[in-house]
Amino acid sequence: DFSIGSIGHYSKLNFSTENGYLFYLTYYFQQNKVIQPMLGFSSEYIHIFTAEDAAMAAPLNSLDVDSSVWAFHPTLGLAFKLGEQSITPFVGYFSEQVETTVVSEGMIVGGKMQNGFSAKSSATLNYVSAGSVLDFVFHHFIRFNTKFYWRFKDGDQTRFAARNRLDLFISQNAGISLKYDYFDDKYEKNAFASIGPTFIF
Repeated sequence: DFSIGSIGHYSKLNFSTENGYLFYLTYYFQQNKVIQPMLGFSSEYIHIFTAEDAAMAAPLNSLDVDSSVWAFHPTLGLAFKLGEQSITPFVGYFSEQVETTVVSEGMIVGGKMQNGFSAKSSATLNYVSAGSVLDFVFHHFIRFNTKFYWRFKDGDQTRFAARNRLDLFISQNAGISLKYDYFDDKYEKNAFASIGPTFIF
């Protein structure tokens, strides 16, 4: 009755490194029925560290930006299953906590390092969400899954996110997974593409 999974990633680009971890859990009631009520929960952590040198941060001698994001997303939905295909519309609550620290040793003035600083900021963003999960299996070894949803908040524009995954299985328990995710957040828009092994037990 449970669907449980996790995904981790690490990437490096120019002056930044990023690592993230996603955990999700879904419980389906009435597993053998065509219509199945569903409870879901996902949690995601993303850490980004950027270190700029004097050439990038001038007139500062250096600039380090350390950002972390925690996101929690409980959902309630109704799955419609026909064989190995399913459509699951849902509503939920999306909470995101963002913490950022900016540090600089300052600039060289008169042969001395001066004007160094360290600043921290935090923000909490809460939304109501609505979307759907589509899960299709073709010829037993090709699986396509997409989860997309909109986030709504008074005084803010509607945000969209999508997680797309294509699994190609070479055995009953192992295969190759291709992912493409898109996120429209308050402070930025991001798209990620990845490929790697996938395992089912």
